[in-house]
Amino acid sequence: INAGAPMALEAMRSLVGKYRIFAVDTVGQATKSAENRPSMTDNSYGKWLSEVLGGLKLESVPVIGVSYGAFLLQRLIVVDPSKVSKAIFVVPSGLVNGYAWVGFTKLMFPLMRFQVSKKEKHLIRFMKAFYLKQDAYSIEFQKLTLTGLKMDYRRPPLLQEAEVAGFKAPVYAMVAEDDVFFPGEKALARLKSCFPTLK
Repeated sequence: INAGAPMALEAMRSLVGKYRIFAVDTVGQATKSAENRPSMTDNSYGKWLSEVLGGLKLESVPVIGVSYGAFLLQRLIVVDPSKVSKAIFVVPSGLVNGYAWVGFTKLMFPLMRFQVSKKEKHLIRFMKAFYLKQDAYSIEFQKLTLTGLKMDYRRPPLLQEAEVAGFKAPVYAMVAEDDVFFPGEKALARLKSCFPTLK
């Protein structure tokens, strides 16, 4: 969300020598895409992603969903599960939500202070909630994103077990223990209950 495929590619560059990678920018996000945001409350994102895979002539492929992309992968599984030969969720959204007080103190309060003051110290405090380390590039990237875009603050609805009950392909996950957005242990528990094929 608000980042795009190049940021996701950075995390999986070691796969490039072994796989052909299609890095798809999410429609309506901070990318070169259509300037409309599909509904989160229906399967619009799943239909869109199914059409993208169809346009690329991909019939059944491993799909990696990173953060917000995990919500899109969930919607794809609901709409067209045959397109997904393997589902890989990385710090996945759409399964659990973080703890409200932690989110307010570590995210929302520093974000509001930055939006009012535009001071870098508040931006860095905000970023500490989800960056292991801040460097000049990441600070500038976040500053430009927060000041130059109409941010999408919508939270993905949580996946219902019944929506993916028939999905039989292998499922893998990478979660983060101290994830402010999607706490790792809670996310793993939900993955286990939604996907019996979790490896």
